[in-house]
Amino acid sequence: MKTMLANVGGSPDPVIRSILDNEPSSLIFFCSKESRKIVEEKINPALFAETGRFMPQEIIICSDEQDIGLCTVMLLEEVPKALKKLGDTDGWPKIVDYTGGTKTMSAALVWASSKFPCLFNYVGAKDKDSRTKDGLGTVINGKEKSVLLQNPWDQMAYFEALSGIELFNAGQYANSAGIFAKICDKTSLAKRGRRLISVLAEIVQGYSAWDSFEHKDALRLIGKNLTPISDLSDSEVSFHFDLKDFQRQVQANFEFLQQIKPAQITWNLICDLLSNALRRANLEKKYEDATARTYAAIEKIAKHQLSLKYGIDNSNASPEQIPDQLRKNYTEKYSCENKSLQFGAIASFKLLHCLNDVYGERFMRREKIEAHLTERNYSILGHGIQSINHNKFRDLFDDAIFLLNIEETSLPIFPVFRREIKTAEKSHLPPKIIFR
Repeated sequence: MKTMLANVGGSPDPVIRSILDNEPSSLIFFCSKESRKIVEEKINPALFAETGRFMPQEIIICSDEQDIGLCTVMLLEEVPKALKKLGDTDGWPKIVDYTGGTKTMSAALVWASSKFPCLFNYVGAKDKDSRTKDGLGTVINGKEKSVLLQNPWDQMAYFEALSGIELFNAGQYANSAGIFAKICDKTSLAKRGRRLISVLAEIVQGYSAWDSFEHKDALRLIGKNLTPISDLSDSEVSFHFDLKDFQRQVQANFEFLQQIKPAQITWNLICDLLSNALRRANLEKKYEDATARTYAAIEKIAKHQLSLKYGIDNSNASPEQIPDQLRKNYTEKYSCENKSLQFGAIASFKLLHCLNDVYGERFMRREKIEAHLTERNYSILGHGIQSINHNKFRDLFDDAIFLLNIEETSLPIFPVFRREIKTAEKSHLPPKIIFR
């Protein structure tokens, strides 16, 4: 259906002209209490005289035509109901005419319609001689001209894109990806704009996958869009954010992502866990989740070093792999039914220390690290009921950074959409991580 939504004020002629020019299949009139009679006494008779038929229609009466907030809310609430009564399944009328009514009603109509893929219509003068007062007054009856315009907010997807950007910057990657996907589906963006949004939609979807540790999908979605985002950053100027800066951040992240091997423990995977923990803590204030990820990273530091350097699997070790001074104790405490040994993070680091390994030495030198690990085990996401706050998270996180012997700033940092860059330096890009 092609429903038209039109304001009605004291003059019926612009509304009649707009309806006749645009030929809608149904109508929704937005009226004040006083202008409703204009619809019944002048507009409908004139339309019937011209077309020979009565158009299906609904009338929305505004209780206060001087209150822009009230008008806007009323339109957002009542227009969908009116569409349903008319049998129109679209989310908003295809054409919106804001010519009539008070200035407040017109502003509210445009405001309420701005988020929908619709056309705006305005009835103006054919030329300067079509107005009173030497071209500055009202339009003379019979000399009206309909001007049909694309909704500019729909073309630029300003509000939706801004919401997507804000969600992305807040670490809500899945929700952000959903918004960018909807922009592609529902708006009438120009070809170049649609290409930019479609590329961003897949990149954001890639970061959503990465944030959920779906590294294979992230590699595919981000990797396939590296060239397009680079080309767009050279040719497109976005009023939302600095596209070139965003592209540089994505490129740097992708180089790190390539070093994460699916279903394998690597140093980059461990750093990715810590980076994920920081996002949970800094962006979402989810300290329990952040601490759980940090604990997992510390466990994997010991597990990876034992496997990488000594060929020891701490979930299936043989007693013969344990040095003499620890073998009896480990066999008594960690033996499984098949007589292999299975032990956790603290025992793994103590084994590394016994093997004169640098990670074991750091663990033994780090004051209170055992207490911090034990404290996490008594947390709600561990085996207890104690809540984790920011300070407790930071204690364990700093332990992990100390064990890896790296700077926090060297961890992979997900990009943010920036309005402007104050310096040409790439200071927001993390340095290369070197493990030693």
